Amino acid sequence: MGSCFSNTASSPEPAPKVYSWEKRRQEQSADASKYIVADKDGETIVRMPGEIDGQQFVVRNCKNCSIYVFDHSATVSIDDCSQCKIFLGPVRGSVFIRDCSHIQCAMACQQFRTRDCRKVVCLINCATQPIIEASSGMKFGCLQLYYKQLEEQFSKAKLSLYNNNWSSIHDYTISAERTDHWTVMEQTAFEDLLPFPDVEGVDSLELSSSVEQSVVPLTAGNHAKESNEVCLVVFFESQKHRKNICDFLRNVNVKSQLVQTKEVTMTSDDCKRVFSDRGNEYHKTAEQGPVVGVELSGDDCISVCREILTTQSGGVVYSSASQDHAVQDIDSFYNFVSMAMSA
Repeated sequence: MGSCFSNTASSPEPAPKVYSWEKRRQEQSADASKYIVADKDGETIVRMPGEIDGQQFVVRNCKNCSIYVFDHSATVSIDDCSQCKIFLGPVRGSVFIRDCSHIQCAMACQQFRTRDCRKVVCLINCATQPIIEASSGMKFGCLQLYYKQLEEQFSKAKLSLYNNNWSSIHDYTISAERTDHWTVMEQTAFEDLLPFPDVEGVDSLELSSSVEQSVVPLTAGNHAKESNEVCLVVFFESQKHRKNICDFLRNVNVKSQLVQTKEVTMTSDDCKRVFSDRGNEYHKTAEQGPVVGVELSGDDCISVCREILTTQSGGVVYSSASQDHAVQDIDSFYNFVSMAMSA
């Protein structure tokens, strides 16, 4: 009988154990290139819907690049870039742009900040006041864009289509010697600033930069009222809420100027205070969901609004009864909005 140790084939070594957290780390490392665009020159880079999916995104040290993110993200930082065109789909948190020059960009975000930037042109939808610091030659306009997934991405990023403070710039470095830190520019089409990329798959997004199709309303901002006549219209939550607002804005823009819009949650008591003697008509409806307030300016805009609203069916809508009421309505509503959003 042979020895149990004789003529024995060596057994293969067992494969090293891979733990779940190591596997996740390896996968994240392999995917990191999706979330970082760095050290590029003269390239066109596109991220399609679902590729970023609410993660952080970084752009760093790029020159002469066109970068398009057709997806929602958590936060975005853009550093040390020049001569670039950059689009960012809805960003749930902040967009930081630092040490950049000659950038053309467009985005929707909760917060927008620049530091040490020069000659940045930006079309934005921003839920809070855009902030610039140690920056000059900045130009701002209202984002106007449509693609199939954009409205859903706004919702995923917890952003409202109607809370856009694009023209309310806060400059941390106001100087008596310099007055050219920022300006509000004439309305500029998205495609004129950032031509749609000629990349495979982009056609399926059905991109459009037309005002009529844009998911974000075109607002003039408080600095550009065309008339002393104003009107407040408030849409309360209903099954036709979104459709009625879209139809109203599409029609009213032909005859009046849309100054600003705001979406906010109101209680029945808030409603009674804001709408004073007419508050009791609306206080129960206010509890059904957020309301959307629309400020308009233009000759005879109160009559224009009433005429358009009579063509709509379904839903509860408040509209200023007279010019005196309109001024009071706008003060009361936007004071309430300011307090509610700063609480």
